[in-house]
Formats: sequence, structure tokens, C-alpha cells
Amino acid sequence: MDYIKFLLITAIFVSNGYSATLRVCLESPVYEFDIHKAHDTSSVEVLHKKVYESLVKYYPEKKSYYSLIADKIEFPAANKILINLKKNINFHSNKYFKPKRTLNADDLIFSFSRQMLKNIKSKKEQSEFVNYRDRQLDERIIEMKRVNNHTVLMTTKSKFMDVYELFSEHFLAINSKEYYDQLKRNNKLEYFSEFPIGTGPFKFVNKKKKLQVNLERFDKYHGNKPKYKKLNFYLVSNNEKRTNYSLNGKCHITHNPSWSAIKSIEKNKTLKILPSLKNNMLFMVFNTQKGPFKNKELRKIVAKSLNIEDYIRDAFYGHGKRANHILTPNFKEYNNDYTPIQKDIIEARKQIKKLYPYKKLTLNLWTLTVPRPYCPDGVSLAQKIKIDLSKVGIIVNIIKKPFDEFLKKTSRGEHDFALLGMANITGQEEILMSLTCNSIKNGSNRARWCNKKYDKLISLYFSTKNIQARKAILKEISLIFNSEIPRLQIAYMPKNKVVSKNILNYNFTNDSAGDYTNIVFLNDVIKSLKSK
Repeated sequence: MDYIKFLLITAIFVSNGYSATLRVCLESPVYEFDIHKAHDTSSVEVLHKKVYESLVKYYPEKKSYYSLIADKIEFPAANKILINLKKNINFHSNKYFKPKRTLNADDLIFSFSRQMLKNIKSKKEQSEFVNYRDRQLDERIIEMKRVNNHTVLMTTKSKFMDVYELFSEHFLAINSKEYYDQLKRNNKLEYFSEFPIGTGPFKFVNKKKKLQVNLERFDKYHGNKPKYKKLNFYLVSNNEKRTNYSLNGKCHITHNPSWSAIKSIEKNKTLKILPSLKNNMLFMVFNTQKGPFKNKELRKIVAKSLNIEDYIRDAFYGHGKRANHILTPNFKEYNNDYTPIQKDIIEARKQIKKLYPYKKLTLNLWTLTVPRPYCPDGVSLAQKIKIDLSKVGIIVNIIKKPFDEFLKKTSRGEHDFALLGMANITGQEEILMSLTCNSIKNGSNRARWCNKKYDKLISLYFSTKNIQARKAILKEISLIFNSEIPRLQIAYMPKNKVVSKNILNYNFTNDSAGDYTNIVFLNDVIKSLKSK
């Protein structure tokens, strides 16, 4: 087939807008439908860039951005950001809300201000805006002023070095102030998260318990409209079951298939595997605030007791890489000049006897019970860790909780130590600021570790533009981190997606939210060709 002709007819097909349904399989339930409070991978994947949009779309690999809601961003002074919004951007509607206006400056200010500490009375609700707290935006943003209907002037404490990256984040997506105000007047604010309203290319239709979320094309979308009518997400925690959904054609796109099935998928002529950067990170986090891991020496003993290379080979089928830095490899400040603590069972056994000469130490290890991009099988990995620690005389109880309960209780510091990680990391703040003293309050610092020198270096790091200077500061940060071991870096993991070869134009990004807007179906294109 002539390639140019193929492209032309594909364009005709696209303009006709066939009414197919795209089906996507995710590895865990959606726990939060309020985009500003969402901090798990599936919630962000379903909501961001589909239902909700941020000011810009950021491409971390290219260090470039694309305007979404923002028409233009200007910097009239070092601590001033002038945000010009696009006009005629429509919000979705549902049976509870029919918008009477398009998006304006009030919605932008509302989307930031509702997360600010000064506007939230309840400490519980303050802590729910985890990402806003982690990025310390209460301190960094001084004022947001309405200039006109489509312009906002933001005054900051100091110059933002990461403005496009920050403005692309899901927790700064734009919400409808009109919708919020209407629900508040009618005493139905719970609908704000139950029935989300955004400006994205898809609108929320319904959810079926924790098993499925259904979206539908938004025909008044201001950008390129999707070429199909429905987008259904299937939430399948079981690795094998989710993988089988790919193999039998139930899902066009499947996140994180079973590692053991990778080779058979590669042989399947109807499927392809798209691997991402190793921007998922697995670590063991120690509760340094209370309990036995207040003692730094015990943290080092545990590090010497673990056979991490075996975990990567056996539990991850060799697909991971031993983590050797506080950052993940997708950042240019990353370097591999640090050698992690090596396994030394004999030395670990001697040291544990010195610390606990009269009785054996018993520890509670909290582990993941659902597959995550950074850890396909937390229970199996916890069993391996239990065996390794028993060899040096440490007894381990494995604590298993539903994932949402696991997150809540570890954020409150109920664990001795826990297996955790970060998925689809595109911003360094996500890693580095989650270990600051301030982040203990909102629960994201599950190590409950506070080091004032570390905090000062972090502030200096994010206010420094020169890459060599940043690397020098990061080296100091890393020395503190590696010496104190508030968390033990285990592995960098790629995020795989299995995609049907019937899918064209899928933009696989390395952040949490894939872009499905431009997808078309090959078989429909072929039908269109035959009918011409």
C-alpha cells in the first residue's frame, strides 16, 4: 500500500470518528476521584489527561511542554508568573451540573487555593492534599491575583526552576469552581469527587465498584477530539488474569503484565510490548521516629542481610536493576558512582548479637498486597526478606493489608519497616521532598525522618539552575541519605505495557497518565480503505 495514500485515508477515517471502545487494563483499583487528592497510579491514569487537564502537558524526556489550558506563560519578574488562559474551554456536564460559563481565572485560582493550608480548617483534609504539601507550595506561592477573566498573576517566594514540570502535574489540574459552589449550596459536596467534572477529552460516565471505570468522549472538547466514543478501564489486581485479558483480546492496552509471561507475549503476533524508562523505584522504608529502627545501626544490619541481586533475578525475572542512587536513572543529575551496601551475613550476624545479646529481635514488615509497577509481587518478596533476616537472627512478621489501608496506616507510622516505592517518576520533587521534615506531617515521609541539613540542601538544590552546581549539591544530599539510610533503595523497575497491534498512534509517556486521545483502530482503518 502506498504510504502517503494510507496516511490520507487514515486522516479521512479519523475525521469520520468511528464509534469503537478502547479497553485498558490497570493493575489496581481507583481509590480517589478527586484529582487533587489522588496519589495512586491508577487514579492518576484514569483521571489525568482524560477527565481533567493541567495548564500544560510536559514531556520529561525532551524537557519540553505543550499548552493545554494555558495559552501562554510569562515571567515579568523573577518571582512573578503571568498565566494567560485559553478562551472558550468548556467543562463537562452531568445530571447534577450544567455549566453556565466556560473556564476562567476563577477556576485556576480555586484549583490552587482549595489546597492551601490557610483555606482548610480540618487537619485531616489538610493532609489529604499530599502532593501540594510535599511540594511545599504553601510556602512557595505567596499570592494568586486575578488580572482579568483569563489572566492570573502568581507571586512566588523565589523563582520557580521547575514551572512547566510543576504546572503539568495532576494535582494542579483545573477544577470547576462553579460546580463546587453549586454542590456546596445544595449540601452535596460529596458529589464533587464521586462525579468528577473536568475539561478533558473524556467525561466521566460511571464506575462499577472497584472493578471498572467508564468514560465517554467529550464532544465539546477544545482540542483534538478522540476518534472513538468510549474508554473503559478494567481494574484487575491479579497479574495472571490481567495478562490473560491481553492474550484473549479483552484489553487493547494492559499495564504491567506478569513478568513470567513476557516471553510468551513477545511471541504473540497480535501484541507488542512497550517498555518504559526505569523510572519506577522500589525501596524499603524504615520508621526512624519510633521503634527499633530509630537505631541507624539496625538499618545498616538489615541492608547487609538482604540478597537484593537474587530478588531482582527471581522475583522480577531479571527485569529490574539494582538501585544505586537517591534518584532514578531518567534524570540527568543521576549518576552511578555510589556503591550500595553489600550483603555480608557474617558481619550482620555479629552486629545483631551486639545490639540484642539477650533476646531475638522481632520486626513487623508491612508489604504490598497488590501488584505495583515497582513491585509485581510484594508478598513473595516479603517472604524472601523474612528468610534472609532469619539467617542473621531476626524474626519477621509479615503484615498484609488492603492497599488503601496499607497507605493510610504506613503514612501514620504504624509500621516498623515497609516495602514501598514510587511509580512513573517524572519530577525530582516527588523523590527528594518526600524525605523532608515538612512531609512527615502529611504522611508522605513514611520514614518519619527529619534532618535539617538535608532540608536546607534540598531548598538550595531546587533554587539552583546550573546543572554542575546541582550535581555538587545532590552529591552532598546523597551522602546524608546514604549515611542515614531512612530508606533502602532496592531496584529500578521498567513499566511495561502490552498493546494490541490493532492500536495506532498510542503515545506512551513515562509519567503516570497515558495519552489516548489520538488512538485509532487499524481494523477500522482497513475497513475504511476497502470502502473507498
